[in-house]
Amino acid sequence: MPARLLSFATFCFAQQVKKRMEEVAANADLQLPSVTVEVTFVDTAPVEDYEFKYQKSYREVPDNLDMRMVDYKRVLDLLSEWSDINFKIVYQSKFLGADGEGWISPAGKSKPKVKSPAKGNPDRVLTDVIMAIKPVHLANIASRQKNHEYRKYRLRDGVTRLWFYETADAGQGRASITHIAVIPATTRHERHEPGSVPTEPFGIGNEDFNAEKKESKYGYPILELYELVRPVNLSEMKAQWGMGGAPMGWRYVERDMWENRWGEGQDRSEEVRRVF
Repeated sequence: MPARLLSFATFCFAQQVKKRMEEVAANADLQLPSVTVEVTFVDTAPVEDYEFKYQKSYREVPDNLDMRMVDYKRVLDLLSEWSDINFKIVYQSKFLGADGEGWISPAGKSKPKVKSPAKGNPDRVLTDVIMAIKPVHLANIASRQKNHEYRKYRLRDGVTRLWFYETADAGQGRASITHIAVIPATTRHERHEPGSVPTEPFGIGNEDFNAEKKESKYGYPILELYELVRPVNLSEMKAQWGMGGAPMGWRYVERDMWENRWGEGQDRSEEVRRVF
C-alpha cells in the first residue's frame, strides 16, 4: 500500500477515535487527554526461495521498505502538524534486537505509564486551563466581536484563565498556545437559563446561546485577553513541558509552564502583551 494512502487511512481512524473521546468527555464532564496514535513498523518480510518460505529483515530484501517507511513517517509528521493528533512511530525488529539503533525487540515493548489525575497534583495550576480553539473563533475574540466562549463542559469554580491553543486547522492556524483569556472565577452561564447572557454589547453566538440553539451548555465571559510574546508550539509542549501532543478538550496548565509564561510577578511585559 502506498505511504500516502496508508497514512490517510491511519489519520481517518485516529480522527474517529478523537471524535468519540470528545463525545464521551463532553457527556461525562471529564478532562480529555491528548490523543497519540502509535504506529509500529514490524521488520519482517515473507520470502519464498524455491519451496522454502521464511521471514527475514526488510533491509535484506531487494526493493526494501526503508524508503517507504521514511515516506510514511514524513507524511505522518505533516499530519501531526496539520491536525491535533500526535503520531508516534515505533520500529520493531526481531532480527536486530538491542543492537539496532532506534529499533526495539518484540519483547522490549513497555506498557505506557498511567498518569495520575489532576486533582491534588501540585505540578498543575488549578486556576488555569488549556483549551483548543479554532483560529476563526480566536480571531473573533481578539477583535472583540465574540465576548463569550461556549463549551459543552462546565469548568470548576476558581478557574480564571483560559490558555487558548490555536489549532492547526488545515494550515490556517499556528498549532500553538497563543493567547490567555481572563474569565470570572464563578460566572458560568448555563444553556437551560434562557437570556442569561447579556445581549449588549453584541457578541457572536450570544443570541443563539440564549435561544438554546447552540450545542454548548456553558458560556464563559471573556474579561481580558493577552497574547503570548513567545507562543508555545507543539515541539516545545512535547520536549520541554512533557505534554504528549496537541491539547483536546481542556487540561490544567503545568506549573513549570505557568511560571515560564505567566507567573506571580506584576510586570509580565516580557511574557505577554495585553490585547484588551
